[in-house]
Amino acid sequence: MAPKGTLLPTMDGDQGSASKVATTYYFRTRFDYAGPTRPSSLVFSNYIDDGAIFYLNGTEIQRVRMPGTPVTWSTFATGANPDESCGGDAIASCPTVFTLTGEALTPLTFGENVLAVEVHNQSGDSPDVVFGCDVRAILPRDSSVPPTLNIQTVDDWMKFEWSGEEFILQRTSRLAGQETEWSDVAVGIRQSPIFLPREPSTGFFRLREP
Repeated sequence: MAPKGTLLPTMDGDQGSASKVATTYYFRTRFDYAGPTRPSSLVFSNYIDDGAIFYLNGTEIQRVRMPGTPVTWSTFATGANPDESCGGDAIASCPTVFTLTGEALTPLTFGENVLAVEVHNQSGDSPDVVFGCDVRAILPRDSSVPPTLNIQTVDDWMKFEWSGEEFILQRTSRLAGQETEWSDVAVGIRQSPIFLPREPSTGFFRLREP
């Protein structure tokens, strides 16, 4: 899903090019978890410009490009999106993804949950701020149910998402039965989403277990 582009208030209440963007913005939302069992992980896929701190039901769960020391509204982020192809910006093809597993899932409750995020700019003269967040619960895998792979086109990129726990995305340019040669798409990445440049050539994809 691409960013929605909802405008945020500035320090002077205007949206013009000369408006001053605040150092920190605070977001809060509620969501219900009604899964049949506790998830094995929560996957957060985010658009962040520049840094952020995440809280689940009042417990800090993740820092993205933020110092490890106590912060206030005037604390600057430690950097921007490090991917060179993104130019330091939060764009559809450059999500910041992190996963909560094990004891990190302790704050999650059945029923209503509160997710709060404070988003910090990198400098006092930053011209913009961006934030978007998608949270997905990954349930313990039922080995009798195969995973589902979904492919979505986002601008000049292809977005790959799948159900279940860890899998490795593979690609081939030609199907040849048992002789088909498959190659791993993103070495070391076992959880979705994965973004790949959109290619004009034909390609086939599958998931394999690690």
